[in-house]
Amino acid sequence: NKSEGSGHIELALEENKRLYAAIKGDGSGEFELQYDQVLVQLKGNKTEKSGELGVQIADEYILAKMSQTAGTGELVFKFGEVSYDLAADKTGKADMTVQVGDDLVHLLVDKPEGRGEIEVDIDGNSVAVMLDRAGTGTLEIETPSLKLGVSAEKEAGAGSFLFDDGNIIINVAANKSEGSGYVKVETGADSVIANVSSTERELKMSIDGTYFSVKTIGDDEGLIS
Repeated sequence: NKSEGSGHIELALEENKRLYAAIKGDGSGEFELQYDQVLVQLKGNKTEKSGELGVQIADEYILAKMSQTAGTGELVFKFGEVSYDLAADKTGKADMTVQVGDDLVHLLVDKPEGRGEIEVDIDGNSVAVMLDRAGTGTLEIETPSLKLGVSAEKEAGAGSFLFDDGNIIINVAANKSEGSGYVKVETGADSVIANVSSTERELKMSIDGTYFSVKTIGDDEGLIS
């Protein structure tokens, strides 16, 4: 269309053999070539200053996108068992994932929110860390024989700790703003649990089949069992 400054051409030999090209009056255009299992795609927009390139061969592919106006970019590819995914923008956000078979590495950075995350999972062993500028953070480690977790929240004055190796479980949590705390130690059938809040205090013990419990409520009431 000469008046609109647009036009296209298309050539199709068979269902999986095709050539297509188009240009539009808004400054955008695209190109696509397919030949059997090979696919090439190219898109661009002069007005938005953006572009996209994709190449695929059977199940393997690579895709790249960018937009200068939006300040964004993306790169994705997959070759065999290896896959990669990266997205970022000019505000300081970035999200990246690398995967090889069942193994994975994930990284997230969010500068506007002051937050970051990293996750690694290899051979059934995983580590995950999260931090933000508000003082909140978590650490989680897990293997086939161990679980370890630590968390903290600066504003609330809260935190927790977990250790579990299949034989011993230690679980501790506290919250300063609520005046509460919790401790549990367990090994096999034996356990000790202490629970404290602003209104109640409780201690429970179970050792060698013997159970003991003490609980106080406020300043005037207590229970022993």
